[in-house]
Amino acid sequence: MEKSARFVEGAGANLFWQDAATGEAVTLHSWGCDAAYDQLYFERYASLNPFFPALAFVEVGKAVAAEDLIPHEEFRQTRFFKEWVEPQGLIDVLGVNLERTATSTAFFSVRRSVANGIVDEGARRRCALIAPHLRRAVSVGKVVQNAKATNGMLKVALERVAAAVFFVAADSKIVSTNDAADEVLRSKQGLIARRGALAATDPHADRLLIEALAAAALGNSALGPKGVDIPLTDAEGNDYLANVLSIVSHGRRVPDAATAVAAVFVRRITRATETPLETAARRYGLTPSELRVLAAVLEAGSIADIAERLGISKATVKTHLNHLMAKTGTQRQTDILRLFLGGAS
Repeated sequence: MEKSARFVEGAGANLFWQDAATGEAVTLHSWGCDAAYDQLYFERYASLNPFFPALAFVEVGKAVAAEDLIPHEEFRQTRFFKEWVEPQGLIDVLGVNLERTATSTAFFSVRRSVANGIVDEGARRRCALIAPHLRRAVSVGKVVQNAKATNGMLKVALERVAAAVFFVAADSKIVSTNDAADEVLRSKQGLIARRGALAATDPHADRLLIEALAAAALGNSALGPKGVDIPLTDAEGNDYLANVLSIVSHGRRVPDAATAVAAVFVRRITRATETPLETAARRYGLTPSELRVLAAVLEAGSIADIAERLGISKATVKTHLNHLMAKTGTQRQTDILRLFLGGAS
């Protein structure tokens, strides 16, 4: 976190998760952040964050700054800025969506202080450079989050996760597995063990797996830092995805065939469904600010309630409501509510 923050030129950085539907949030890792203000965020300000729910819909891997979601002048008018951002000496934020579901996001952000200034093109470029590495770290970290340095503790941690994990040698021989991986083999969920070697049930997928493992033995330069994704299908037509990542350090020779060169993560494919809010944003071309007001209309009620909930003025709420009505062809707030609820069903 520290190296990333300094590289992007920020005062602090964190990796956090937040659910736009419930307002729940948690910091996974951070550096240079005020613990007291972070606690305040969870207790009071998560629901006032003006970047949600729009932030959850940002394309994964794309560097985005505050200005991309909300004009700075409007951002500075919010309670969130006045009560939480400004007192910390902060002025702007830049980050990247690392992973998302229909309503939640795992987001890496770099906080810019007044001394750092507003996000510029150089900061955007540097953030975009490290985004793939952050995404890979999160992907691996999710699977081995409780792992320790020793192989024994790593094994214990891997047994606790739902994903199937195989450690495989260059010749496809299985070196180690967790319980979920053993179940994949027993149930023939797109993969089988053939004389102790990992193989795919589909001939084309099997060729891809063999090629990926051979490349993994040469390190990331051959396989690529993100690894290789191989689609799998079992006999019942269920879809899975095998992600092959090299675990060979750069320049290190593989000592023998029994040494694992790759970690293969296998998960059942789940497709993120588009939320009603996201559908509305796409269909009517809503801005992030208009989307926030639409979300508040469904919960808060009156203009005064919406203004209080979002931490903005009633005049600003009215402006966004007028834009919403113009874009959706409605004339009253109740019409917006009726249109949205009908579309959601």
